[in-house]
Amino acid sequence: MLLCAGFDLCDHGQRPCQASVRLSEVRKLYVDSIGTDNGAAKMRERLIQRLRKSRDVEVVSDPKEAAARIKGTGRIWITGHTSLSPHSHSASQPSFAGFLSVEVVGRNGDTLWSYLVSPSSFPWNSISDDLARQLVSKFLAARKGETPLEPAPAGSVAEVEGTLRGADATFPAPFYQRWFELFQEQHPKVHISYDLVGSAEGIQRLEEGKIDFSASEMPVSDQAMADAHQRFAQGPARR
Repeated sequence: MLLCAGFDLCDHGQRPCQASVRLSEVRKLYVDSIGTDNGAAKMRERLIQRLRKSRDVEVVSDPKEAAARIKGTGRIWITGHTSLSPHSHSASQPSFAGFLSVEVVGRNGDTLWSYLVSPSSFPWNSISDDLARQLVSKFLAARKGETPLEPAPAGSVAEVEGTLRGADATFPAPFYQRWFELFQEQHPKVHISYDLVGSAEGIQRLEEGKIDFSASEMPVSDQAMADAHQRFAQGPARR
């Protein structure tokens, strides 16, 4: 998936932060809600099971006992159906997509670590277990310092405000919408709208100057840019 825009959408993976407690010092952890969307409760259950199985941290049932807590958003949706038999349309199974985005928050409210995972190309188990497995693996590696953090930028970040308009297909929409939510949490004066109109329509609106960004499986050609009398910044949208 290629993102065509007039601004940079960062990969929302691990985020550096200044906190009074280091991630490696967290021993007792409380797993908070990760939302009410489809599959969220099952992902929370799988997170708890895998964290306890690791024995690196103690998962507690009372948040007052925890040095930090995990919170976030998990979502699963059906993308289509795969037929189990070429001779029968009734024998089919659904295909799923989804994501799991969490933050580890200390007692004073500081974000110690955050990450967003999407399904593996070839998951061995259910999508809920696959997302939980990836997330816990990244978390444990970060606790041990195996995943380096980028240095925090010096000084305060200037406050930004404005409105951005986008359009794209429905398939990648949940990922983008989650990224926009995370961005707007940090910049509440920025409003991002996103219309689900399809890749071709999104690119057309971008060429006509009706929106600020769009996404497509193919880059905009030089000829299309010339016809639109403008040039677009293009780059891969990293999950």
